[in-house]
Amino acid sequence: MINFDSLTLKALMNEIKPIIENSRVQKIRQPSRRELVLTLRNNSKNHTLFISIKPSFAHLCLLEDEFKNFRIMDIPQSPPMFCMLLRKYLENSKIEKVVTPEHERIVEFYFTAYGELGERINLVLAIELMGKHSNMILYNADTKIIVGCAHNVGEEKSKTRELAGSLPYVYPPKYYKKDILEITEEEFLSLSKVINTTIPNWLNETFYDISVPLAKEICGKYNIPTKKDFGFVLDHNILKNIFNDLKEILSLKNPVPSISADFEEFSLTGIYSNHLSTVNMMVDLYFGQNSYFEIIERKRKSLNSVVDRELKKVKRLIKKLSLGEEQLEKINLYKEIAYTLIANIYLRNIHEDKITLKNVYTSDDIEIEIDKTISLNDNAQNYYKLYAKAKKTKETNEELFLKYQEKENYLKSINSTINLAVDLETLNEIEEETSSLNPLNQNKEQNEKTKKTIVEKIELDNFQIFIGKNNKQNDYIVSKLSSPEDYWFHVQGDFGSHVLVKCKSKNDFLPDEILLQASKLAAKYSERRNDAKINIIYTKRKYLRKPPKANLGYVTYKNEKEITVELDN
Repeated sequence: MINFDSLTLKALMNEIKPIIENSRVQKIRQPSRRELVLTLRNNSKNHTLFISIKPSFAHLCLLEDEFKNFRIMDIPQSPPMFCMLLRKYLENSKIEKVVTPEHERIVEFYFTAYGELGERINLVLAIELMGKHSNMILYNADTKIIVGCAHNVGEEKSKTRELAGSLPYVYPPKYYKKDILEITEEEFLSLSKVINTTIPNWLNETFYDISVPLAKEICGKYNIPTKKDFGFVLDHNILKNIFNDLKEILSLKNPVPSISADFEEFSLTGIYSNHLSTVNMMVDLYFGQNSYFEIIERKRKSLNSVVDRELKKVKRLIKKLSLGEEQLEKINLYKEIAYTLIANIYLRNIHEDKITLKNVYTSDDIEIEIDKTISLNDNAQNYYKLYAKAKKTKETNEELFLKYQEKENYLKSINSTINLAVDLETLNEIEEETSSLNPLNQNKEQNEKTKKTIVEKIELDNFQIFIGKNNKQNDYIVSKLSSPEDYWFHVQGDFGSHVLVKCKSKNDFLPDEILLQASKLAAKYSERRNDAKINIIYTKRKYLRKPPKANLGYVTYKNEKEITVELDN
Protein backbone atom coordinates (compact mmCIF):
# COMPACT_ATOMS: atom_id res chain seq x y z
CA MET A 1 0.00 0.00 0.00
CA ILE A 2 1.23 3.51 -0.84
CA ASN A 3 0.56 6.85 0.86
CA PHE A 4 -1.58 9.74 -0.30
CA ASP A 5 0.87 12.16 -1.96
CA SER A 6 0.79 15.88 -2.79
CA LEU A 7 0.27 15.30 -6.53
CA THR A 8 -2.78 13.11 -5.93
CA LEU A 9 -4.13 15.71 -3.50
CA LYS A 10 -3.66 18.42 -6.12
CA ALA A 11 -5.42 16.35 -8.80
CA LEU A 12 -8.23 15.48 -6.38
CA MET A 13 -8.82 19.08 -5.31
CA ASN A 14 -8.95 20.19 -8.96
CA GLU A 15 -12.00 17.90 -9.25
CA ILE A 16 -13.87 18.36 -5.99
CA LYS A 17 -13.02 21.96 -5.07
CA PRO A 18 -15.95 23.39 -7.14
CA ILE A 19 -18.35 21.08 -5.28
CA ILE A 20 -17.03 21.93 -1.81
CA GLU A 21 -16.70 25.68 -2.18
CA ASN A 22 -19.87 27.63 -1.30
CA SER A 23 -21.45 24.50 0.19
CA ARG A 24 -23.09 24.58 3.61
CA VAL A 25 -22.17 22.15 6.39
CA GLN A 26 -25.37 20.38 7.43
CA LYS A 27 -23.99 17.69 9.71
CA ILE A 28 -20.68 16.90 11.40
CA ARG A 29 -19.88 13.40 12.64
CA GLN A 30 -16.73 11.78 13.94
CA PRO A 31 -16.79 7.96 13.72
CA SER A 32 -13.41 7.77 15.47
CA ARG A 33 -10.76 10.09 16.84
CA ARG A 34 -8.99 10.06 13.47
CA GLU A 35 -11.98 10.25 11.11
CA LEU A 36 -14.37 13.06 10.26
CA VAL A 37 -17.52 13.07 8.11
CA LEU A 38 -19.05 16.32 6.87
CA THR A 39 -22.43 16.34 5.15
CA LEU A 40 -22.38 19.22 2.66
CA ARG A 41 -25.26 20.83 0.76
CA ASN A 42 -24.55 22.56 -2.54
CA ASN A 43 -26.79 23.25 -5.57
CA SER A 44 -29.68 21.30 -4.00
CA LYS A 45 -27.52 18.18 -3.63
CA ASN A 46 -26.01 16.48 -0.62
CA HIS A 47 -22.38 15.37 -0.62
CA THR A 48 -20.43 13.48 2.02
CA LEU A 49 -16.86 14.62 2.62
CA PHE A 50 -14.84 11.91 4.35
CA ILE A 51 -11.56 12.81 6.06
CA SER A 52 -9.17 10.29 7.61
CA ILE A 53 -5.96 11.12 9.44
CA LYS A 54 -5.13 7.49 10.26
CA PRO A 55 -1.37 7.17 9.58
CA SER A 56 -1.68 4.43 6.94
CA PHE A 57 -4.91 5.72 5.40
CA ALA A 58 -4.58 9.52 5.59
CA HIS A 59 -6.74 10.96 2.80
CA LEU A 60 -9.93 12.84 2.03
CA CYS A 61 -12.56 12.45 -0.69
CA LEU A 62 -16.24 12.78 -1.47
CA LEU A 63 -17.84 9.39 -0.85
CA GLU A 64 -19.15 7.63 -3.96
CA ASP A 65 -22.44 5.72 -3.61
CA GLU A 66 -21.10 2.66 -5.47
CA PHE A 67 -18.24 2.20 -2.96
CA LYS A 68 -20.15 2.93 0.25
CA ASN A 69 -20.06 -0.75 1.34
CA PHE A 70 -16.32 -0.42 1.96
CA ARG A 71 -16.75 2.37 4.50
CA ILE A 72 -17.47 0.92 7.93
CA MET A 73 -18.48 3.85 10.11
CA ASP A 74 -19.94 3.30 13.56
CA ILE A 75 -20.98 6.71 14.83
CA PRO A 76 -20.54 6.82 18.65
CA GLN A 77 -23.47 7.97 20.79
CA SER A 78 -21.16 10.33 22.67
CA PRO A 79 -19.20 12.36 20.11
CA PRO A 80 -15.54 13.18 20.79
CA MET A 81 -14.67 16.64 22.13
CA PHE A 82 -13.22 17.77 18.79
CA CYS A 83 -16.49 16.84 17.06
CA MET A 84 -18.43 18.90 19.63
CA LEU A 85 -16.08 21.81 19.01
CA LEU A 86 -16.60 21.65 15.25
CA ARG A 87 -20.37 21.40 15.67
CA LYS A 88 -20.32 24.48 17.90
CA TYR A 89 -18.54 26.65 15.33
CA LEU A 90 -19.02 25.08 11.89
CA GLU A 91 -22.43 23.37 11.72
CA ASN A 92 -24.74 25.26 9.33
CA SER A 93 -21.86 27.52 8.31
CA LYS A 94 -20.67 28.05 4.75
CA ILE A 95 -17.34 26.98 3.24
CA GLU A 96 -16.17 30.21 1.63
CA LYS A 97 -13.09 28.82 -0.08
CA VAL A 98 -10.75 25.83 -0.19
CA VAL A 99 -6.98 26.36 -0.29
CA THR A 100 -4.27 23.79 -0.92
CA PRO A 101 -0.81 25.21 -0.11
CA GLU A 102 1.58 24.56 -2.99
CA HIS A 103 3.42 21.21 -2.82
CA GLU A 104 1.90 20.36 0.57
CA ARG A 105 -0.39 17.58 1.71
CA ILE A 106 -2.60 20.13 3.44
CA VAL A 107 -6.14 21.28 2.65
CA GLU A 108 -7.62 24.34 4.34
CA PHE A 109 -11.37 24.97 4.47
CA TYR A 110 -12.24 28.62 5.17
CA PHE A 111 -15.48 29.24 7.08
CA THR A 112 -17.42 32.27 8.13
CA ALA A 113 -18.81 31.42 11.58
CA TYR A 114 -20.29 33.27 14.56
CA GLY A 115 -19.06 33.31 18.14
CA GLU A 116 -21.02 33.03 21.38
CA LEU A 117 -21.80 36.77 21.36
CA GLY A 118 -22.88 36.73 17.72
CA GLU A 119 -19.65 38.24 16.45
CA ARG A 120 -18.41 37.15 13.04
CA ILE A 121 -15.35 34.87 13.09
CA ASN A 122 -13.22 33.68 10.19
CA LEU A 123 -12.17 30.11 10.92
CA VAL A 124 -10.02 27.61 9.05
CA LEU A 125 -10.21 23.83 9.32
CA ALA A 126 -6.75 22.62 8.27
CA ILE A 127 -6.43 18.96 7.26
CA GLU A 128 -2.83 17.78 7.34
CA LEU A 129 -2.41 14.45 5.53
CA MET A 130 1.17 13.56 6.40
CA GLY A 131 1.28 9.92 7.52
CA LYS A 132 1.89 9.57 11.24
CA HIS A 133 1.94 13.37 11.59
CA SER A 134 -1.58 13.77 10.15
CA ASN A 135 -3.94 16.02 12.08
CA MET A 136 -7.08 18.16 11.92
CA ILE A 137 -6.72 21.69 13.29
CA LEU A 138 -9.33 24.43 13.71
CA TYR A 139 -7.77 27.88 13.94
CA ASN A 140 -8.75 31.55 13.69
CA ALA A 141 -7.92 32.88 10.20
CA ASP A 142 -7.24 36.41 11.50
CA THR A 143 -5.18 35.73 14.63
CA LYS A 144 -3.74 32.33 13.57
CA ILE A 145 -4.56 31.05 17.07
CA ILE A 146 -5.60 27.41 17.32
CA VAL A 147 -9.13 26.80 18.62
CA GLY A 148 -8.71 23.02 18.87
CA CYS A 149 -7.05 19.92 17.34
CA ALA A 150 -8.08 16.34 16.71
CA HIS A 151 -5.06 15.43 18.81
CA ASN A 152 -2.63 17.75 20.54
CA VAL A 153 1.10 17.63 19.83
CA GLY A 154 3.31 18.59 22.77
CA GLU A 155 7.01 19.29 23.02
CA GLU A 156 7.71 15.67 23.90
CA LYS A 157 6.22 14.53 20.57
CA SER A 158 7.66 17.15 18.26
CA LYS A 159 10.68 19.45 18.45
CA THR A 160 9.59 21.50 15.43
CA ARG A 161 6.12 22.69 16.47
CA GLU A 162 3.44 22.24 19.10
CA LEU A 163 -0.27 21.97 18.34
CA ALA A 164 -2.88 22.72 20.98
CA GLY A 165 -5.66 25.16 21.74
CA SER A 166 -4.55 28.81 22.27
CA LEU A 167 -1.17 28.23 20.55
CA PRO A 168 -0.38 29.93 17.21
CA TYR A 169 -0.81 27.73 14.15
CA VAL A 170 2.27 27.41 11.95
CA TYR A 171 2.77 25.23 8.88
CA PRO A 172 4.97 22.13 9.13
CA PRO A 173 8.65 22.65 8.25
CA LYS A 174 9.12 22.87 4.49
CA TYR A 175 11.96 21.13 2.70
CA TYR A 176 13.45 23.00 -0.22
CA LYS A 177 13.13 21.21 -3.55
CA LYS A 178 12.96 22.10 -7.21
CA ASP A 179 9.70 22.40 -9.15
CA ILE A 180 10.01 20.56 -12.46
CA LEU A 181 7.32 22.79 -13.95
CA GLU A 182 9.50 25.83 -13.28
CA ILE A 183 12.96 24.61 -14.34
CA THR A 184 14.46 24.12 -17.79
CA GLU A 185 15.63 20.91 -19.35
CA GLU A 186 19.25 22.11 -18.99
CA GLU A 187 18.78 22.62 -15.24
CA PHE A 188 17.33 19.12 -14.91
CA LEU A 189 20.26 17.61 -16.80
CA SER A 190 22.69 19.57 -14.66
CA LEU A 191 21.08 18.32 -11.44
CA SER A 192 21.30 14.72 -12.69
CA LYS A 193 25.11 14.85 -12.90
CA VAL A 194 25.42 14.20 -9.16
CA ILE A 195 23.23 11.35 -7.90
CA ASN A 196 24.35 9.82 -4.60
CA THR A 197 21.37 7.56 -4.02
CA THR A 198 18.90 5.43 -5.97
CA ILE A 199 17.19 7.11 -8.91
CA PRO A 200 13.68 7.00 -7.30
CA ASN A 201 15.04 8.52 -4.08
CA TRP A 202 16.92 11.19 -6.02
CA LEU A 203 13.78 12.21 -7.93
CA ASN A 204 11.74 12.22 -4.72
CA GLU A 205 14.27 14.21 -2.67
CA THR A 206 15.17 16.71 -5.39
CA PHE A 207 11.79 17.64 -6.88
CA TYR A 208 8.39 18.59 -5.50
CA ASP A 209 5.33 16.34 -5.96
CA ILE A 210 7.29 13.26 -7.10
CA SER A 211 6.56 10.37 -4.77
CA VAL A 212 8.79 7.29 -4.65
CA PRO A 213 6.09 5.12 -6.35
CA LEU A 214 5.79 7.63 -9.20
CA ALA A 215 9.59 7.75 -9.52
CA LYS A 216 9.73 3.93 -9.64
CA GLU A 217 6.99 3.98 -12.27
CA ILE A 218 9.12 6.28 -14.45
CA CYS A 219 12.21 4.12 -13.86
CA GLY A 220 10.27 1.02 -14.85
CA LYS A 221 9.27 2.64 -18.12
CA TYR A 222 12.94 3.11 -19.09
CA ASN A 223 14.34 -0.05 -17.41
CA ILE A 224 16.34 1.99 -14.90
CA PRO A 225 17.49 0.10 -11.77
CA THR A 226 15.58 1.23 -8.69
CA LYS A 227 18.13 -0.12 -6.21
CA LYS A 228 21.57 1.30 -5.47
CA ASP A 229 23.71 1.04 -8.57
CA PHE A 230 26.18 3.89 -8.64
CA GLY A 231 27.85 2.42 -11.69
CA PHE A 232 24.67 2.95 -13.72
CA VAL A 233 24.90 5.96 -16.04
CA LEU A 234 21.69 7.60 -17.23
CA ASP A 235 21.58 8.10 -20.98
CA HIS A 236 21.26 11.76 -22.04
CA ASN A 237 18.19 11.07 -24.21
CA ILE A 238 16.53 9.01 -21.47
CA LEU A 239 17.01 11.91 -19.04
CA LYS A 240 15.30 14.22 -21.53
CA ASN A 241 12.40 11.76 -21.86
CA ILE A 242 12.12 11.49 -18.07
CA PHE A 243 12.02 15.28 -17.77
CA ASN A 244 9.28 15.59 -20.40
CA ASP A 245 7.27 12.71 -18.91
CA LEU A 246 7.42 14.20 -15.43
CA LYS A 247 6.47 17.61 -16.74
CA GLU A 248 3.43 16.10 -18.47
CA ILE A 249 2.40 14.12 -15.37
CA LEU A 250 2.89 16.99 -12.90
CA SER A 251 0.92 19.41 -15.07
CA LEU A 252 -2.14 17.14 -14.56
CA LYS A 253 -3.42 17.94 -18.02
CA ASN A 254 -4.81 14.45 -18.58
CA PRO A 255 -4.69 12.27 -15.46
CA VAL A 256 -5.77 8.65 -15.91
CA PRO A 257 -6.63 7.29 -12.43
CA SER A 258 -6.02 3.56 -12.02
CA ILE A 259 -5.57 0.96 -9.27
CA SER A 260 -3.58 -2.27 -9.36
CA ALA A 261 -5.52 -5.55 -9.30
CA ASP A 262 -4.27 -6.38 -5.77
CA PHE A 263 -5.11 -2.86 -4.52
CA GLU A 264 -1.51 -2.37 -3.45
CA GLU A 265 -0.88 0.70 -5.60
CA PHE A 266 -2.62 3.48 -7.50
CA SER A 267 -1.45 5.81 -10.26
CA LEU A 268 -2.50 8.93 -12.14
CA THR A 269 -0.90 7.67 -15.36
CA GLY A 270 -3.23 4.75 -16.09
CA ILE A 271 -0.59 2.01 -15.83
CA TYR A 272 -2.83 -0.37 -13.83
CA SER A 273 -5.67 -2.53 -15.10
CA ASN A 274 -8.48 -1.06 -13.00
CA HIS A 275 -9.22 2.36 -14.54
CA LEU A 276 -11.50 4.86 -12.79
CA SER A 277 -13.32 7.77 -14.41
CA THR A 278 -12.28 10.33 -11.75
CA VAL A 279 -9.46 10.87 -9.28
CA ASN A 280 -12.04 11.06 -6.48
CA MET A 281 -13.33 7.60 -7.37
CA MET A 282 -9.78 6.27 -7.36
CA VAL A 283 -9.02 7.73 -3.92
CA ASP A 284 -12.36 6.59 -2.46
CA LEU A 285 -12.08 3.04 -3.80
CA TYR A 286 -8.38 2.59 -3.04
CA PHE A 287 -8.39 3.82 0.56
CA GLY A 288 -11.91 2.55 1.27
CA GLN A 289 -11.01 -0.94 0.08
CA ASN A 290 -7.71 -1.02 1.96
CA SER A 291 -9.39 0.26 5.13
CA TYR A 292 -11.93 -2.52 4.71
CA PHE A 293 -9.10 -5.05 4.27
CA GLU A 294 -7.50 -3.78 7.48
CA ILE A 295 -10.77 -4.06 9.44
CA ILE A 296 -11.20 -7.62 8.16
CA GLU A 297 -7.62 -8.53 9.07
CA ARG A 298 -7.96 -7.00 12.54
CA LYS A 299 -11.22 -8.88 13.10
CA ARG A 300 -9.63 -12.08 11.78
CA LYS A 301 -6.69 -11.81 14.21
CA SER A 302 -9.04 -11.06 17.11
CA LEU A 303 -11.21 -14.11 16.36
CA ASN A 304 -8.18 -16.34 15.80
CA SER A 305 -6.75 -15.31 19.17
CA VAL A 306 -10.04 -16.18 20.92
CA VAL A 307 -10.26 -19.59 19.20
CA ASP A 308 -6.53 -20.33 19.62
CA ARG A 309 -6.75 -19.59 23.33
CA GLU A 310 -9.60 -22.09 23.69
CA LEU A 311 -7.81 -24.57 21.44
CA LYS A 312 -4.75 -24.52 23.69
CA LYS A 313 -6.94 -25.32 26.71
CA VAL A 314 -8.58 -28.22 24.88
CA LYS A 315 -5.23 -29.60 23.71
CA ARG A 316 -3.88 -29.47 27.28
CA LEU A 317 -6.93 -31.37 28.51
CA ILE A 318 -6.59 -33.96 25.73
CA LYS A 319 -2.95 -34.47 26.63
CA LYS A 320 -3.86 -34.82 30.29
CA LEU A 321 -6.62 -37.31 29.51
CA SER A 322 -4.49 -39.43 27.23
CA LEU A 323 -3.66 -42.59 29.18
CA GLY A 324 -0.09 -43.79 28.70
CA GLU A 325 0.95 -47.46 28.57
CA GLU A 326 2.19 -47.27 32.15
CA GLN A 327 -1.25 -46.18 33.40
CA LEU A 328 -3.00 -48.96 31.45
CA GLU A 329 -0.62 -51.53 32.93
CA LYS A 330 -1.36 -50.17 36.40
CA ILE A 331 -5.10 -50.69 35.93
CA ASN A 332 -4.62 -54.29 34.76
CA LEU A 333 -2.12 -54.92 37.55
CA TYR A 334 -4.73 -54.13 40.24
CA LYS A 335 -7.04 -56.71 38.66
CA GLU A 336 -4.30 -59.37 38.47
CA ILE A 337 -3.30 -58.81 42.12
CA ALA A 338 -6.93 -59.02 43.32
CA TYR A 339 -7.58 -62.36 41.62
CA THR A 340 -4.15 -63.72 42.59
CA LEU A 341 -4.88 -62.99 46.26
CA ILE A 342 -8.33 -64.62 45.99
CA ALA A 343 -6.69 -67.71 44.47
CA ASN A 344 -4.39 -67.89 47.51
CA ILE A 345 -6.98 -67.04 50.14
CA TYR A 346 -6.20 -70.24 52.06
CA LEU A 347 -2.80 -68.88 53.22
CA ARG A 348 -2.60 -68.09 56.95
CA ASN A 349 -0.18 -66.53 59.45
CA ILE A 350 1.34 -63.92 57.15
CA HIS A 351 3.65 -61.61 59.09
CA GLU A 352 5.31 -59.61 56.30
CA ASP A 353 4.20 -56.46 54.45
CA LYS A 354 5.00 -58.07 51.13
CA ILE A 355 4.19 -61.47 49.74
CA THR A 356 5.39 -63.20 46.55
CA LEU A 357 2.80 -65.35 44.73
CA LYS A 358 2.25 -66.88 41.30
CA ASN A 359 0.28 -64.48 39.01
CA VAL A 360 -2.88 -66.37 38.05
CA TYR A 361 -2.88 -64.68 34.63
CA THR A 362 0.81 -65.03 33.64
CA SER A 363 2.16 -67.73 36.07
CA ASP A 364 5.08 -65.40 36.81
CA ASP A 365 6.10 -64.49 40.34
CA ILE A 366 4.54 -61.25 41.51
CA GLU A 367 5.46 -59.32 44.65
CA ILE A 368 2.38 -57.84 46.34
CA GLU A 369 2.22 -55.23 49.07
CA ILE A 370 -0.45 -56.16 51.64
CA ASP A 371 -1.88 -55.00 54.93
CA LYS A 372 -0.92 -57.83 57.31
CA THR A 373 -3.49 -56.72 59.89
CA ILE A 374 -6.36 -57.87 57.65
CA SER A 375 -7.07 -61.09 55.78
CA LEU A 376 -5.96 -61.85 52.22
CA ASN A 377 -9.61 -61.70 51.17
CA ASP A 378 -9.92 -58.15 52.51
CA ASN A 379 -6.63 -57.23 50.79
CA ALA A 380 -8.01 -58.71 47.57
CA GLN A 381 -11.18 -56.63 47.94
CA ASN A 382 -9.11 -53.46 48.45
CA TYR A 383 -7.12 -54.14 45.30
CA TYR A 384 -10.31 -54.91 43.39
CA LYS A 385 -11.79 -51.57 44.53
CA LEU A 386 -8.64 -49.85 43.25
CA TYR A 387 -9.07 -51.69 39.94
CA ALA A 388 -12.78 -50.78 39.69
CA LYS A 389 -12.05 -47.13 40.51
CA ALA A 390 -9.19 -46.94 37.98
CA LYS A 391 -11.34 -48.66 35.35
CA LYS A 392 -14.18 -46.19 35.94
CA THR A 393 -11.73 -43.29 35.74
CA LYS A 394 -10.35 -44.73 32.50
CA GLU A 395 -13.85 -45.02 30.97
CA THR A 396 -14.75 -41.47 32.07
CA ASN A 397 -11.48 -40.18 30.69
CA GLU A 398 -12.09 -41.94 27.40
CA GLU A 399 -15.53 -40.30 27.13
CA LEU A 400 -14.04 -36.91 27.94
CA PHE A 401 -11.18 -37.60 25.54
CA LEU A 402 -13.63 -38.17 22.66
CA LYS A 403 -15.66 -35.14 23.71
CA TYR A 404 -12.61 -32.86 23.72
CA GLN A 405 -11.38 -34.36 20.46
CA GLU A 406 -14.71 -33.35 18.91
CA LYS A 407 -14.33 -29.88 20.40
CA GLU A 408 -10.78 -29.65 19.06
CA ASN A 409 -11.99 -30.49 15.55
CA TYR A 410 -14.83 -28.01 15.92
CA LEU A 411 -12.45 -25.23 16.98
CA LYS A 412 -10.13 -26.10 14.09
CA SER A 413 -13.10 -25.83 11.73
CA ILE A 414 -13.85 -22.36 13.12
CA ASN A 415 -10.24 -21.33 12.56
CA SER A 416 -10.52 -22.63 9.02
CA THR A 417 -13.65 -20.55 8.30
CA ILE A 418 -11.96 -17.49 9.84
CA ASN A 419 -8.97 -17.87 7.53
CA LEU A 420 -11.20 -18.48 4.49
CA ALA A 421 -13.50 -15.51 5.16
CA VAL A 422 -13.10 -12.56 2.78
CA ASP A 423 -15.89 -10.26 3.96
CA LEU A 424 -16.87 -8.65 7.24
CA GLU A 425 -20.40 -10.13 7.30
CA THR A 426 -19.00 -13.68 7.38
CA LEU A 427 -16.57 -12.78 10.18
CA ASN A 428 -19.37 -11.11 12.17
CA GLU A 429 -21.37 -14.35 12.01
CA ILE A 430 -18.30 -16.29 13.17
CA GLU A 431 -17.98 -13.78 16.02
CA GLU A 432 -21.56 -14.61 17.05
CA GLU A 433 -20.67 -18.31 16.93
CA THR A 434 -17.57 -17.80 19.09
CA SER A 435 -19.14 -15.32 21.51
CA SER A 436 -19.33 -17.95 24.26
CA LEU A 437 -15.55 -18.46 23.98
CA ASN A 438 -14.74 -14.78 24.47
CA PRO A 439 -14.79 -13.61 28.13
CA LEU A 440 -15.53 -10.07 26.95
CA ASN A 441 -18.85 -11.21 25.49
CA GLN A 442 -20.10 -13.23 28.46
CA ASN A 443 -21.89 -10.27 30.03
CA LYS A 444 -23.92 -9.48 26.91
CA GLU A 445 -27.69 -9.72 27.14
CA GLN A 446 -28.81 -13.29 26.59
CA ASN A 447 -31.99 -12.27 24.80
CA GLU A 448 -30.11 -10.32 22.11
CA LYS A 449 -31.71 -11.07 18.76
CA THR A 450 -29.63 -13.16 16.36
CA LYS A 451 -29.13 -11.60 12.98
CA LYS A 452 -30.63 -13.30 9.97
CA THR A 453 -28.23 -15.67 8.24
CA ILE A 454 -27.43 -14.64 4.67
CA VAL A 455 -25.80 -17.24 2.43
CA GLU A 456 -24.11 -16.47 -0.90
CA LYS A 457 -26.20 -17.70 -3.82
CA ILE A 458 -25.08 -18.25 -7.41
CA GLU A 459 -27.49 -18.73 -10.33
CA LEU A 460 -26.12 -21.05 -13.02
CA ASP A 461 -28.16 -22.54 -15.88
CA ASN A 462 -31.42 -22.32 -13.88
CA PHE A 463 -29.79 -24.01 -10.88
CA GLN A 464 -29.27 -22.27 -7.52
CA ILE A 465 -25.97 -22.95 -5.76
CA PHE A 466 -25.58 -21.95 -2.09
CA ILE A 467 -22.16 -21.59 -0.42
CA GLY A 468 -21.73 -21.73 3.35
CA LYS A 469 -18.69 -19.76 4.49
CA ASN A 470 -18.81 -20.48 8.21
CA ASN A 471 -20.35 -23.08 10.52
CA LYS A 472 -23.49 -21.01 11.05
CA GLN A 473 -24.09 -20.72 7.30
CA ASN A 474 -23.22 -24.40 6.79
CA ASP A 475 -25.78 -25.39 9.41
CA TYR A 476 -28.37 -23.03 7.89
CA ILE A 477 -27.88 -24.58 4.44
CA VAL A 478 -28.40 -28.12 5.69
CA SER A 479 -31.15 -27.39 8.24
CA LYS A 480 -33.20 -24.64 6.54
CA LEU A 481 -32.44 -24.25 2.84
CA SER A 482 -32.07 -27.82 1.68
CA SER A 483 -34.63 -30.36 0.47
CA PRO A 484 -34.13 -34.16 0.39
CA GLU A 485 -33.33 -34.28 -3.35
CA ASP A 486 -30.78 -31.42 -3.32
CA TYR A 487 -27.11 -32.20 -3.80
CA TRP A 488 -24.55 -31.51 -1.07
CA PHE A 489 -20.81 -31.02 -1.76
CA HIS A 490 -17.82 -30.92 0.58
CA VAL A 491 -14.04 -31.31 0.41
CA GLN A 492 -12.97 -34.81 1.39
CA GLY A 493 -11.28 -35.26 4.74
CA ASP A 494 -10.76 -31.61 5.67
CA PHE A 495 -12.48 -28.41 6.74
CA GLY A 496 -14.44 -26.43 4.20
CA SER A 497 -17.73 -24.99 3.02
CA HIS A 498 -20.97 -26.86 2.57
CA VAL A 499 -22.10 -26.27 -1.02
CA LEU A 500 -25.71 -27.04 -1.93
CA VAL A 501 -27.26 -27.35 -5.40
CA LYS A 502 -31.03 -26.92 -5.28
CA CYS A 503 -33.12 -29.36 -7.33
CA LYS A 504 -36.79 -28.83 -8.08
CA SER A 505 -37.71 -32.51 -8.07
CA LYS A 506 -36.17 -35.92 -7.48
CA ASN A 507 -36.05 -36.47 -11.23
CA ASP A 508 -33.82 -33.44 -11.76
CA PHE A 509 -30.66 -34.45 -13.56
CA LEU A 510 -27.48 -32.70 -12.42
CA PRO A 511 -25.56 -31.66 -15.56
CA ASP A 512 -21.79 -32.22 -15.66
CA GLU A 513 -21.16 -28.45 -15.80
CA ILE A 514 -23.15 -27.84 -12.59
CA LEU A 515 -21.47 -30.82 -10.91
CA LEU A 516 -18.04 -29.45 -11.83
CA GLN A 517 -18.79 -25.85 -10.78
CA ALA A 518 -20.27 -26.90 -7.41
CA SER A 519 -17.23 -29.12 -6.79
CA LYS A 520 -14.88 -26.26 -7.64
CA LEU A 521 -16.72 -23.98 -5.22
CA ALA A 522 -16.39 -26.60 -2.46
CA ALA A 523 -12.67 -26.82 -3.27
CA LYS A 524 -12.18 -23.05 -3.42
CA TYR A 525 -13.66 -22.50 0.06
CA SER A 526 -11.71 -25.27 1.78
CA GLU A 527 -8.37 -25.90 3.47
CA ARG A 528 -7.22 -27.78 0.34
CA ARG A 529 -7.71 -24.82 -2.00
CA ASN A 530 -3.96 -24.55 -2.71
CA ASP A 531 -3.53 -28.25 -3.62
CA ALA A 532 -2.88 -29.24 -7.22
CA LYS A 533 -5.82 -31.68 -7.18
CA ILE A 534 -8.68 -31.71 -4.69
CA ASN A 535 -11.05 -34.57 -3.92
CA ILE A 536 -14.67 -33.53 -3.42
CA ILE A 537 -17.46 -35.76 -2.13
CA TYR A 538 -21.12 -35.23 -2.96
CA THR A 539 -24.39 -36.89 -2.12
CA LYS A 540 -28.09 -36.08 -1.87
CA ARG A 541 -29.30 -34.13 1.13
CA LYS A 542 -31.49 -37.03 2.25
CA TYR A 543 -28.32 -39.03 2.98
CA LEU A 544 -27.03 -36.44 5.46
CA ARG A 545 -27.59 -36.72 9.19
CA LYS A 546 -26.86 -34.28 11.97
CA PRO A 547 -26.12 -36.26 15.16
CA PRO A 548 -27.86 -35.13 18.36
CA LYS A 549 -25.95 -32.40 20.20
CA ALA A 550 -23.44 -32.21 17.36
CA ASN A 551 -21.42 -29.05 16.90
CA LEU A 552 -22.69 -26.38 14.52
CA GLY A 553 -22.26 -27.41 10.88
CA TYR A 554 -21.28 -31.04 11.65
CA VAL A 555 -23.00 -33.80 9.63
CA THR A 556 -22.48 -37.44 8.74
CA TYR A 557 -23.21 -38.81 5.26
CA LYS A 558 -23.56 -41.99 3.20
CA ASN A 559 -23.98 -43.05 -0.44
CA GLU A 560 -21.41 -40.42 -1.39
CA LYS A 561 -19.59 -40.16 -4.71
CA GLU A 562 -16.24 -38.60 -5.38
CA ILE A 563 -14.88 -36.17 -7.96
CA THR A 564 -11.37 -34.74 -8.34
CA VAL A 565 -11.06 -31.13 -9.47
CA GLU A 566 -8.32 -28.61 -10.21
CA LEU A 567 -8.77 -24.94 -9.43
CA ASP A 568 -7.87 -22.34 -12.03
CA ASN A 569 -4.81 -20.28 -11.10
